[in-house]
Amino acid sequence: MNNTTLVNITLRGIDATKHAFAATANITTLNSTTTCALSPHARALSSVLTGFVGTIFTGLTGGYHVAFMVGWVCWFALLRNVLVSVYQLYSVFCLELPEGGEHFFKFLDHFYKHDLRGWNDDFFRGAVVEQVSFLGWLGWMYTTLYSPVIQVMWLLENWGKASTGLKIARAIGVGVAALPSTFDTRARYGRALGRLCGSPAAWLFGALTAASSITLTGVSVIELGLAASELGTKAWWAAFYVVFTLIWAYASLVFASPHDEAKHLRGWGGRLGGALMGAFAGLFVATPAFGVMMAAQYHPGVGLSAYLRCEGVTLWQKMVAILP
Repeated sequence: MNNTTLVNITLRGIDATKHAFAATANITTLNSTTTCALSPHARALSSVLTGFVGTIFTGLTGGYHVAFMVGWVCWFALLRNVLVSVYQLYSVFCLELPEGGEHFFKFLDHFYKHDLRGWNDDFFRGAVVEQVSFLGWLGWMYTTLYSPVIQVMWLLENWGKASTGLKIARAIGVGVAALPSTFDTRARYGRALGRLCGSPAAWLFGALTAASSITLTGVSVIELGLAASELGTKAWWAAFYVVFTLIWAYASLVFASPHDEAKHLRGWGGRLGGALMGAFAGLFVATPAFGVMMAAQYHPGVGLSAYLRCEGVTLWQKMVAILP
């Protein structure tokens, strides 16, 4: 073998090595972009959990009456959430707790003459109970401290990734996170905190409640707005939703206006009853997200377990993928 032949063989070997290295780099790049992306099917799972787990927790901490009302209003909750959120913010600026009841009716009197006082009946609202409990505090922390954070994180992560249907389903779930405080204002918890730590603590309680409601309602509005902009020629669905939202807001305020009250949870039986009612209500809340998940494709992307093992995914992205 002469020197020329040896050089040619060497050059061919180097060239083959370069091609193999390039192919390996391309495969690595492809894997990093596919294995670190959730499939449309897996992306919908946390939205299913948001609706189902959230209502169970609401029933467990707030009682069966609140859980039932959440299930009734959930699909068209936006306008009710907007009105009560503005009322809570108004109370904060007036240095008052959002008591609900007559305090809420007087707030509405600034805008229009209504007949909601005529329906102020325990049969529709449940019995007033001046009860402050550990479970009630947990429920308040879930809706006020936890939910706004995780829902804003989900919106940021899925702004351009979630499908139109998933955005609508998620908006319903987010709206449900805001609903409990529009039925039971939990002002008694603020008063208890004020007696313990002083009036500034009571004001802070009301401010946090209002900030949470405004944030969750804002996230719902953004998600529904994004979905409406993507519907294009099917935008008449937005008009359909607005009409039913108006009807549901008025009807729900007639039969269940905001009040500082909750059904008494008598022992484990009462708590179990609340959780079961929450599970029943969760079927209505989670149905849209579940339908989106069942219709979604498993590709491109990977399932949840592979996504959670991916080193290219940050911790907060993994949290968004699984937390309700």
